[in-house]
Amino acid sequence: MMAGSGERAARAFAHSLRSIIGSVAAGGRGCSAMLAVSGGVDSMALCLLASRADRRLLRQAVAVVVDHGLRPESSDEAAQVVENIQRLGMRALVKRIDWTSSAATACSDHSTPQPQLLSNFE
Repeated sequence: MMAGSGERAARAFAHSLRSIIGSVAAGGRGCSAMLAVSGGVDSMALCLLASRADRRLLRQAVAVVVDHGLRPESSDEAAQVVENIQRLGMRALVKRIDWTSSAATACSDHSTPQPQLLSNFE
């Protein structure tokens, strides 16, 4: 990669993010943009680039980490991801899936949701 191409890519990303957040925010009062973050390399790179975008627009965005709750350590892992995102100066929160909810059950052929049957789960 040529010197400076990473910086140009970061500027292009920041410009695109400003456009997206700006158009979402213009859609309604109190409207925000959301970044879904897994904590993996790709989504943390997205957070790093987003944290370097326009701070005024970034205040309108929030990173959301989903805690699937299927492993005992999943809550701690989700909390660690949120902490890492917050260190970048971004707002972040954890949303835990309630697998017993009617919405989760409605998406399944079983009376009790079985997320482990989903392809590529975990």
